[in-house]
Amino acid sequence: MEWVTLENVNLFTDSVLKLAQVVAVFSVGIWAIYRFGIFRESVPRVNITHRISHRRLTANTIHVFVSVVFSNTGRVVWSLDSSHGWTRLLLIKPIEYEELAQLHRAFVIEETAPDYMWPVIDERSLALSAGFDIEPSDTEELHYQFVIPEPAETIEIISYYQSNTAKGLDARTVHDLTNLEGSGQEGIYNAE
Repeated sequence: MEWVTLENVNLFTDSVLKLAQVVAVFSVGIWAIYRFGIFRESVPRVNITHRISHRRLTANTIHVFVSVVFSNTGRVVWSLDSSHGWTRLLLIKPIEYEELAQLHRAFVIEETAPDYMWPVIDERSLALSAGFDIEPSDTEELHYQFVIPEPAETIEIISYYQSNTAKGLDARTVHDLTNLEGSGQEGIYNAE
């Protein structure tokens, strides 16, 4: 076996090593494209939900406490932009028939509104000067308090927040206030 020389063995092992390096580089490249391209692991995944409680303050006012819960279920940090965020309370009920007909006409018939444009009771903008970051698998909460006049029976809570890098996210919850029978009673609702 004169072809099995030290020089031929070194040549063979060098060739196998170079081939293994090329295969490794291509494998890592394909893996990166697959993980970050198809599954978009570089994009934040955040869920926004509401926790709502309410209580009667006086004979004709109701205190509504809204917790906006942000849960980062992705693998990257989600940075909240402090200039683009709000939570809004809308009055759904009671409503006069004429107002409802006007809302219906704008939304369904004329298609000039993206949704039923319920009257706004109150709004709170994001009051953080620098925003905040939510780490992967972490949860953060913002708390807002509203005092609204009766005869509000049903309200819709809309929260909209935009990150520094991704599109805006929103949460919508319809909440019934009619389960108050007297002072000091609470109604609690978790939208999760």
